Amino acid sequence: MATEGIQINDFTGGLNYRADAYQLADNESPDLLNVDVDPRGGFSQRTGFSDYNSAAIGGIGADAFAPSRAFAWDGNARQLLLSANNKVFWTEDGTFTDMGVTVNATYGAQFAPWHNSAVSYVYGSAGESNAVFKWNGTILNLLTSSGTGRWQATNVAGTHAPRCEHITTHADRVWAGYVHEWDGAAYTSYPDRIRFSQAGLPESWRELDYIDVVGGGRGITSIVSFGDQLLVFKPRAVFAVLGYDEDTFQLVQLTNQAGAVSPQAVAATERSVFFFSWPQGLFTWDGSSFTDLFSPMRPVLDSGDFNDTSLDGVYLSYVGRKVHLSLPVGIDPDSVEDYDQSGFSFDDDELKYDGAVRADVPTSTFVWDQTVGADGAWVRYRLADGYGFAGGADWVDASGLNIPVFLHPVKPWVLRAERDAYQDTIGGVTAPLESYYVTKWQDAGTTSLKKFWRRPQFLVRQLGEDTVIQVEVFHDWDRTATARTFTLDFTGAEFSGGYESWVQPDLGSDLVKGTNLGLANSVQLKVSGQAGKPWGVNGITYKFNPRRSRV
Repeated sequence: MATEGIQINDFTGGLNYRADAYQLADNESPDLLNVDVDPRGGFSQRTGFSDYNSAAIGGIGADAFAPSRAFAWDGNARQLLLSANNKVFWTEDGTFTDMGVTVNATYGAQFAPWHNSAVSYVYGSAGESNAVFKWNGTILNLLTSSGTGRWQATNVAGTHAPRCEHITTHADRVWAGYVHEWDGAAYTSYPDRIRFSQAGLPESWRELDYIDVVGGGRGITSIVSFGDQLLVFKPRAVFAVLGYDEDTFQLVQLTNQAGAVSPQAVAATERSVFFFSWPQGLFTWDGSSFTDLFSPMRPVLDSGDFNDTSLDGVYLSYVGRKVHLSLPVGIDPDSVEDYDQSGFSFDDDELKYDGAVRADVPTSTFVWDQTVGADGAWVRYRLADGYGFAGGADWVDASGLNIPVFLHPVKPWVLRAERDAYQDTIGGVTAPLESYYVTKWQDAGTTSLKKFWRRPQFLVRQLGEDTVIQVEVFHDWDRTATARTFTLDFTGAEFSGGYESWVQPDLGSDLVKGTNLGLANSVQLKVSGQAGKPWGVNGITYKFNPRRSRV
């Protein structure tokens, strides 16, 4: 009987949790970890991350780090600002220094850069108990908190700003959201209020220059400048402030079906604004319409793997032209307790189960690359120690070097992406990555007919190093039992031609044969890499002989 074949050389569908075994496309995966999908079709292990700072930030203990955000400021000097542990730190070269400001804002300090021909500052929100701060790269100033007896007259400069949870720069003003105003005796909180400074005077605020944002749940969760719109996020709504001065400002509700859970869950780019809404998922706003990006990932939310008690562990960032959504799913890798231990018991939220503690900090980072496939593709990252990222930033240092950086959620380290590393180094400890890609089930279009699956061929990416790729085989839609395993021994080759040092050459691919997959109606493969070695696959060819059915 003739041997037939199925050739797969396009994996650009990425991760899809929503489709079942019968619905996945050939280019989609039901499960993958620490691999990237190439726009040209293949997949390969992600590169590693290593410590950017050489010492623990602020002398904070190994598991006591509580980061909020990183902010790349290109002001009087290029500095990376970091809000964490009720403080703000800054660096120009990887050595972080305490700025000297105290922050009690619920989600840490937020930053509003201000530039004109004469000065460059960054303003920061610090919450109800602390004044807005002003930083010029070397000197810190605390502004007088606005309120009764402290408002400025028209076109009169001041040294003031309202205390607030959120702050941003939009057009020619500084804006504050969720404000705390001095009433002559104490501070009164206005969770649904935004205020704006006078035009061109970021430290001059008038009493009547405010807008109360009604509806969408209690409390503004973020404010973001996007083109000619100031976007105002609430838990269940998004608004836009339109206009160019106090006489033309108008508030428009864009939706009352989705909002943002926190300022950590909003990321703005030059073309769109991404935001995570609970329990709907990830959306983007392009200035005229919303797009749901989370359809293939929605089972992560629907399964109840985490709930609204852990939304503080959601982080969203846009780094390296990719969206990074970090979620507290599954268990905390460092918190395990005996569920029979005295004083602990199961509860309605299943906070403790099977001897483990549900995570409330990110344990997986889901990465969406808009350049892959027709609609973008998802993959999943996890650091070698079991955590995801707590946000990140595109950071250009003083030498002009672009360094994508991410924050560890519990350890006082900023991590930088390393193009030529295939392990993670966190706090000086290097550990290998777990990386794998699971294919869709292949049944050759006949679910009920058994086939003898012969030796598959793998088009293995040539990445310059000897490596061993492990392949697990599953039969008949059963992932609980491995039917057989085999390895692909691959010999690396160096590039012999000359090329510019800044160009990474394509070393091509080699065809490597596996072993017979066995007799089954359908087969599925889990392809895994060798610890500490780069690996990738550009194509898989399945070969089989149909087994004749008996009537």
